[in-house]
Amino acid sequence: MNRLFKTALLSLLLLSSVSYSAGQPVVALIKSKNIAPYNMAEEAFKDRMKGKADIIEYVLDDFHDKKLLCQKVRSSNPDLIFIVGTSALKVFLPEFNKTPILFSVVLNPVKLKLIDSWTETGRNLSGAALNIPYEIQFEWIKKVLPDAKQVGIIYKMDCSNRCLEKAAEAAKQSGLKLEIQKIEKIKDVLPALKELSKHSDILLGIPDLGVYNRKTLKQILLFTLRNRMPFIGISEQYVKAGAFFCLSVDYKEQGEAAAQMAEKVLEGFDPAIMPVKRPKNVKLSINKKTARRLGIKINKKILKDAILY
Repeated sequence: MNRLFKTALLSLLLLSSVSYSAGQPVVALIKSKNIAPYNMAEEAFKDRMKGKADIIEYVLDDFHDKKLLCQKVRSSNPDLIFIVGTSALKVFLPEFNKTPILFSVVLNPVKLKLIDSWTETGRNLSGAALNIPYEIQFEWIKKVLPDAKQVGIIYKMDCSNRCLEKAAEAAKQSGLKLEIQKIEKIKDVLPALKELSKHSDILLGIPDLGVYNRKTLKQILLFTLRNRMPFIGISEQYVKAGAFFCLSVDYKEQGEAAAQMAEKVLEGFDPAIMPVKRPKNVKLSINKKTARRLGIKINKKILKDAILY
């Protein structure tokens, strides 16, 4: 009886009625979990796609059995799958290798090997990533710290020579020099900071857990404050903890960018040759107390538009 009951229940779930508009394409929207950034991207996507597609929504965290969720999505025969967040993307990508997939609010998709490159993903997907281009980061560094000359970066994860070359090129375009220190172990963070501080005016944090994590954050903050070396944090949480400033993503833009791509995919464009979109609009967060301790005076116009801590 238990087996029969489970089979019947599964059939009901898979065949649950969804009202589709005649002739409308079907988009399965899967959100990793219910958190504010994901919700903002989701709502922006839905607003842009209103009247252009029937959207079926699921939340990955609502399903203990991820295979069941994949079966539900497959039974709806979607024309496109839109995924918000990395965890859902990792679940669905191996299960759907033909249905076009677009993602949003995903960090480091190349390093995570979810796509082959930023320009051509090499698979049935593309989307909008969280990685802020170096060009924008260096442009803001010069706005906030116009006298800066050299920026230091510490990294541990594998980073291609081409990636580093692009970062150096972007720095040069903004009138900056780039100094890069690679470390092998967490204990190498402090020696790398000491070496960077000899020549670099600023430490630019990058999303590399081998360098920036709970174990290292305190010593990085203490070192940069004591040595009057502005630390550009990775997120607002870093600024709250004492980093000088950070740039953060507009999550609505992430959803809107994915929706623009969805419109093209539903017209027949192949996502595999669509470049991944990266943020254009960013928010500036500044720790005023840290700015005072570092003796930095900030342009009033910049302060007016920034989020202050």
